[in-house]
Amino acid sequence: LYERWRLSIFIQGIYGNEVFNYLRSQNENLSGIQNQSLAVMNRWQYEGQETNIPRSLWQDPIGNSAFSSRWIEDGSYIRLKSLTLGYKIPDRILIFRDAEVFLTGTNLLTLTGYLGYDPEFAISYQTTEQGIDYGISPYSRTFMIGIKLGL
Repeated sequence: LYERWRLSIFIQGIYGNEVFNYLRSQNENLSGIQNQSLAVMNRWQYEGQETNIPRSLWQDPIGNSAFSSRWIEDGSYIRLKSLTLGYKIPDRILIFRDAEVFLTGTNLLTLTGYLGYDPEFAISYQTTEQGIDYGISPYSRTFMIGIKLGL
């Protein structure tokens, strides 16, 4: 609290978390005729080419799209989860005292190298499904303006 101003910051993060990017494995498997991500434009196409995406083969007879470390990614991140700036109104307003006007933003910034939608995901509480990103919608960025009134 500085004079009548209040600033509240909540930062959250995790380090060293490895996750299986299931959605990416489906969008880059190159084994069928379904849509693929733009990353597959860099697939192996000729002898001597250096790339980390294998060649495209109909129905994948050699298993390029099988589960492997290719789909495991670093899920580390740091996120500005919440930021609130408030101003305490000095005078009484009608019967109210301790009034405060505030502006809050949530999920404002995420720093990560993760290629999925959001490194902070949870699809299930089952132990066997932890760490698997099925591509659920990421947390939205929200802004809220409000007033707190005390009697």
